[in-house]
Amino acid sequence: TAYYNKTKMESEKIIEKKEQKLKAINDILNQSIEPQMQKLDADRRRYIAFKDK
Repeated sequence: TAYYNKTKMESEKIIEKKEQKLKAINDILNQSIEPQMQKLDADRRRYIAFKDK
């Protein structure tokens, strides 16, 4: 079962690397993209309110 343990450890390392990349992507989304999307949504709402007057 040494081969199994080796394969398991390698798989766990790969999963850990993937989780780190996913966390980095989520951080970028939360810090950069989400605030920009909220700003654009607010701008759109103001434009629609202005256009309807």
